[in-house]
Amino acid sequence: ANVHEGSENYLKELVEKAKKSGLENIKFQYIIPGEFGKPKSASYIEFDRLKIKNNVFLEIIEQYSDIKFYFDVFGQESLNKVISLNQKSKNKIDGVKFHTTSSMDFTLIENAAKYFNKIIVSISGLLFSEIAQLVDFLKLNNFKNEVILSYGVQNYPTDIEDVKLMKLLSIKNIFNYKICISDHLPGGDDLSKDIIYYASL
Repeated sequence: ANVHEGSENYLKELVEKAKKSGLENIKFQYIIPGEFGKPKSASYIEFDRLKIKNNVFLEIIEQYSDIKFYFDVFGQESLNKVISLNQKSKNKIDGVKFHTTSSMDFTLIENAAKYFNKIIVSISGLLFSEIAQLVDFLKLNNFKNEVILSYGVQNYPTDIEDVKLMKLLSIKNIFNYKICISDHLPGGDDLSKDIIYYASL
């Protein structure tokens, strides 16, 4: 998500290459350094280096009208920025994804559901009891949006042994909820191309 390393030109280059390769969906991270740490902290400094300006995102979204764009958001401030960006681009952002750090923030999920067609909620690292609580909340609110749970290992690169596709199947069967995989396998690994197929079986 941050392979651009904070370079606006490289980000645009990556999007162009993704478009030419036939990709139809692209996800960005909307970074507000203050959502990751206090000023002068190591986390704040690192994410401040990686952030991309609002107008750059807007330019990209408006240029590639046939691509569906999604954004990772990490708190209310980044969600507000993406909502504003969506309004400026005339609703060209298809959905938002919540990192595990925000997956149990039900107020944040409710706020996002007012504006976006798709809501993706990461369950990576959550306990089964927490997933149950999350699913109960989603079913109770009966959101009209498409809400998808996202399972995956967060460390990069991920060892194939750590992916544990059978766990994904167990979660799907136990909670009877739509689920996708968020893998972080090395791009050059043949399994990185096959994992999507295996996960859809």
